[in-house]
Amino acid sequence: MIKMIRTLGIILAMLALFACSNKAYAKDVSFSELSNFFVKNNVKLNDTENYFVVKNQKEFSDLFGMGRTMTNTIEQVDFSKYLVAAVVSNKTNRETEIKITSVTEKGGNLHIKYSIHRGKTRSFTSIPFKAIKVEKGDYSKITFSKGILKKTVSIGG
Repeated sequence: MIKMIRTLGIILAMLALFACSNKAYAKDVSFSELSNFFVKNNVKLNDTENYFVVKNQKEFSDLFGMGRTMTNTIEQVDFSKYLVAAVVSNKTNRETEIKITSVTEKGGNLHIKYSIHRGKTRSFTSIPFKAIKVEKGDYSKITFSKGILKKTVSIGG
């Protein structure tokens, strides 16, 4: 009787391990932040926080301008290898910092977690944003999340 219980216990433990090993775990995805760009004034921003997934240079140029100075360099995005994801706040006169805290992939979906810190009022307005480039993959959608707020953007063709 003890042998049968022990054997049954071993079988159950193996089944539990097998079931856990087949679950899709989120894996970290490397990304890099884009700097020296700005959101163009003609971009329509409907919400307090807006989300964009950019797959080609034309879409990128329609959204962003280059903030070139005499001392900086502008990194061009190779859209044959990368896509750009951006969180864009509406125009504001408050200090605003958007921070990408993690990018993961699970089940063919990209998950971008971010935070926003709003500070004191300033005498001018700006359009705060954070744009990142991520290596292209077989992603069907990207979910942006800040705490419990989630917004999913489909990646068509």
